[in-house]
Amino acid sequence: PRAAEVAPEPTGATPRDADAVCLLSGGIDSLAGALMLQHTGRRPLLVCHQSGNPTVLQAQGHVAKLLATVAPGQATMGSVRLLPDGRGPEGPATEREPSQRSRAFLFTSLALAAADALGVGEAYIPENGILTMALPLAAARVGGLSTRSTHPKVIALLNALAGDCGLPGVLTNPFLYQTKAEIIRDFLRPSLTPFDIQKTVSCWAAGRSSRQCGGCVACLVRRLAMLAAGLPDEAYELDTLGNPDSARGTDAYANLVDLLSLCADFGARSDAQLLSHSPELLDSATCGVSLPDTLSLYRRFGDEVRQVVQEHFPTAARLIP
Repeated sequence: PRAAEVAPEPTGATPRDADAVCLLSGGIDSLAGALMLQHTGRRPLLVCHQSGNPTVLQAQGHVAKLLATVAPGQATMGSVRLLPDGRGPEGPATEREPSQRSRAFLFTSLALAAADALGVGEAYIPENGILTMALPLAAARVGGLSTRSTHPKVIALLNALAGDCGLPGVLTNPFLYQTKAEIIRDFLRPSLTPFDIQKTVSCWAAGRSSRQCGGCVACLVRRLAMLAAGLPDEAYELDTLGNPDSARGTDAYANLVDLLSLCADFGARSDAQLLSHSPELLDSATCGVSLPDTLSLYRRFGDEVRQVVQEHFPTAARLIP
């Protein structure tokens, strides 16, 4: 892409007032991160990437209004749009990247560039610990077209690169050890209505239909987290949890089965067995990640998932090993 356009939003504050940068995607976790900063008296510059996806743009606009209402004049909102290079929005089909791997560099580069422009040292990329650690749901998924855009090792490497380039910003994920349900319960429910929270978007296929797809990993984690946090259930394009048989033979069904199997593993195995089964966790320890806290994170997530599925989705509960 060629040069970026930056469009600040009127919020009552100016970029000069900001003391930190926080990425804002239009999803649950980034909304919680921005609220957390505002509630602790910080004055973040909230940076969005506008891809042209109308569903995401609508969610980003809703989130911006929420934050301006909760803490008027405390945050500055800025939107960045990368323009096409003349070959179409994604370039020729033969040159397109089918995975999500480039998202990490795009989003974190925006955060680091904004921090450099402001001369501030903190750049937050809020993401729940489950999708941050991104353990493969099954052995067959290792090395697939998955994304680890906020994985601690990725962030450590990007921070090292930024330091070598003389940039002042340090990327931080404040929710490394929180499940999505805990983020909703502890950071969103005290300040926002269920309706406000539901107008965020988490789906990896957002914009392809009028609703979130209901079958991607992000949708499954979101739906389970909403119910675990005591919020009403949402409508999805595909009711993978409520009617798994309708998704048989699809990626959505495989996502559900593998997610339930992973959660069952974390409830049945010892720490040593889990580390042997998921050696990726040992690799993350080289980046300063606490193994006890990570294991606790996954065990709590497993408990949340099993409890919600058994209470709300009896058909899906039969798929738990």
